[in-house]
Amino acid sequence: MRRAAEQVALDAHRLLGMRDLSRTDAIVTEDGTVHVLEVNVSPGLTETSLLPTAAAAPESTSGSSSAG
Repeated sequence: MRRAAEQVALDAHRLLGMRDLSRTDAIVTEDGTVHVLEVNVSPGLTETSLLPTAAAAPESTSGSSSAG
């Protein structure tokens, strides 16, 4: 399910013509369907926001759904 959500986020990013980074908010239904709620072109960048926290995580890689 995680990979499906990541792929949907990347697809939305590309289809909307985003560049650099974006944050996709989505929900996943019980049957595993991913629904995009919104794509943010300017996600929060404060030190307590999720994007910098995720980027600093050891398992973070470029091209992930957090920064793509």
